[in-house]
Amino acid sequence: MVGRGPLISEQLIQLNPPQIDIFSFDISSKITQMSACHDLFKTYEEWRDWSVLEGEAIRSADWSRVNSCQRAKMELQGRIIRFTQAARDNLTTTGGNWAEVEQRLRREVASLIDLENRNGETLAQVRCQALAEEAELDRSSRQLRQVRSYAPVVRSAWTSYS
Repeated sequence: MVGRGPLISEQLIQLNPPQIDIFSFDISSKITQMSACHDLFKTYEEWRDWSVLEGEAIRSADWSRVNSCQRAKMELQGRIIRFTQAARDNLTTTGGNWAEVEQRLRREVASLIDLENRNGETLAQVRCQALAEEAELDRSSRQLRQVRSYAPVVRSAWTSYS
């Protein structure tokens, strides 16, 4: 039993590692860092949602809805600027990796640019179709005027009612 004494105390030391002061660990900066980046990417996600809705509105020629989507995206621009600055500041202050976040942002922005370009192409197609329809209506209108000009004026046989 005497031989077991030191062994038990060594086991106790191994089982009881030095205490970590959880109050000295700055988790709030990590939360703030994550929150700023989260808010930024959520805002870009909102932009994507509005752009998808805008594309649907363009295809269905719902111009008031297109206008609403564009207004919403204009409002998001200010938030994106604020959240980008907050995320950059937080990462710089806490020693985070801004370059990594920036690469992810570039991929997200490139994807959104593709979506906006597709919406622009769809809009150009809808506009082209509308111009073709307008030209056809103008041609029909001219033809109707020409037909009216060739038709003889028929005068009524009656000149009075009494």
